Amino acid sequence: MDAAAAYALLAERMSKPHEENCSHCVENVDLQSVTAHHRDALTCQPTIPLPPKAELEALSDARLLQLLLQQQERRTNEYRRFEEGFTRFLQVAEAEGYQGLVAATTAIFADISKTINVLEEEFRRRGGPFTALAGTARRLQELEGQKLTVTAQLHIVRHGVAVDQIRTRACAHADEAADADDAHVDEGGDGAQREEPKTQLRMREATAARLRIEELEELRAKLAALVEQINEVLDELRCELADLES
Repeated sequence: MDAAAAYALLAERMSKPHEENCSHCVENVDLQSVTAHHRDALTCQPTIPLPPKAELEALSDARLLQLLLQQQERRTNEYRRFEEGFTRFLQVAEAEGYQGLVAATTAIFADISKTINVLEEEFRRRGGPFTALAGTARRLQELEGQKLTVTAQLHIVRHGVAVDQIRTRACAHADEAADADDAHVDEGGDGAQREEPKTQLRMREATAARLRIEELEELRAKLAALVEQINEVLDELRCELADLES
């Protein structure tokens, strides 16, 4: 599943009513909206335009590499903002505005990627040792594409875990209310028979929640490995910049 498909799926899930996502136990959950924070999360970073082609070709090798690293720093900052916005959405039962957050963020990522592609082409045009540098820039782009896909998948699983937590709290409250009602029912009633299907449902939900936690840990490990690889590529680019500047 690529990033676009994963985000589309998550946006669809988040647009459903509480009871569709959280089963029968969530319908009475009352969580405070954080819509005001959503507007903050949608504020986009300003673009960093490249100079015209003729001016780009006239730039020094070091300056060209500085521009690439500047775009990567911009991408890192945008990931941080994206995470902050998504974390806020997990605090409410319905994530109104999530599609807007994704649209704003992915538009910025697309702009950054397009800019780095232009810089990569310029490195390749210069040839010689810069052909290898262009290959390093391509490797960075591929890793960042994988990171975005894993991030999208993580959002889906994290949303599912958040729903599980809401369901657990709501079900605990429902059980307390049911116990109070049962106290007024005669011992000879059929309460045990009614409880059996509910118990089976809870067991299935608990199993699904446990599997989601396991998937969450796997995706986090995968993301950490990608970040480590990206950092290695960036270290290589920074070393190259230091050589050019010296």
